[in-house]
Amino acid sequence: MKLESKLHQARHGDRKAFVALMKHMESDMYGMARSILRSNEDCADAMQEAMLKAYKSLGELRELRYFKTWLLRILINECHLILRKQKRVVPVAEFIREPSTSGGYEKIDLFINGKSMLSQNGVFSYLGESPGRDSNSMLISYMRDPASRLPALPEQFDLKVYAKLKGVTKPFELKTIVYKTKLDNKVLKPQISKANTYLKFTVNRVEMTPVTTKILTTFTMLVDLKDMPDDYAEERKYISTEGPHKNYTKKVVKSLDYAVFDDQGRELEMLRGTGKTLSKNQPGQMVMLFTPFVDPPKKITFKPFIHPLTPDGGAILDANGHWSRQYLPEFEITIDVPQNTNHK
Repeated sequence: MKLESKLHQARHGDRKAFVALMKHMESDMYGMARSILRSNEDCADAMQEAMLKAYKSLGELRELRYFKTWLLRILINECHLILRKQKRVVPVAEFIREPSTSGGYEKIDLFINGKSMLSQNGVFSYLGESPGRDSNSMLISYMRDPASRLPALPEQFDLKVYAKLKGVTKPFELKTIVYKTKLDNKVLKPQISKANTYLKFTVNRVEMTPVTTKILTTFTMLVDLKDMPDDYAEERKYISTEGPHKNYTKKVVKSLDYAVFDDQGRELEMLRGTGKTLSKNQPGQMVMLFTPFVDPPKKITFKPFIHPLTPDGGAILDANGHWSRQYLPEFEITIDVPQNTNHK
């Protein structure tokens, strides 16, 4: 698809061209939304609103070459609005796929063995930044998933951190050699599932390091969406971007998530993650990054839950002001952690 041609057509009111653009951007938009929001349904809502606003405001975009950055910025704003509406605080990083003009910098990039990470594409590949310990620092993260089909990072590589600050002609560059941590790492591949007639939850892989815990799981819908009971699905309101803009309802699977606990009942804090919308018999992989375990666990428990919503789609808060959870004990899984699983 020739994006420039479709952009020109869309700016002149061609709705089919605009829909084609949105389909082309769908993967990038979902990846961006999922990096900020924990719920697939919230992601869908944010994407719908962003598409509608982009359609109404496309004529105001002067430089068509910045269309992608402009659209993703609208989406980020919509994600933040949803978070504020839910009155909850979560770690948020505005993941960068194109040069940013926010904050005090123009561009940040990581080069691994001379290759720019900004050049990587795909729903499950992110280069992002978030606030550091003080106003003079930031955290730069690069995350990718096996679903991206990108090669794994090498055991050792040359890393260059590139930062172009606003008002500073010469960019800053920091070079170092990175070695993969080999001590206190554990990789578990339990492949354990719990299921009922409608859903199956599987713990596929757990990667424990001194700094993060990366977990791969899947939820699989075992029946057609129309046959999902109210316990797991609900009707949601949407706005169509095709034809007259009318509200419509659509049945969707509720916001499925899970919490992770060690053998002392301490819950890990979720840092960020990616996931897929469920469809019948198609495992929806979730890749979640959590804080590390405080102590080496002997057992790990996974407790899937649903975030209940008010009739108008708002969050229901508990006594502590956190988004309440409706646990699904039928899918709870506990795995043993062998003490001899250190991997080099």
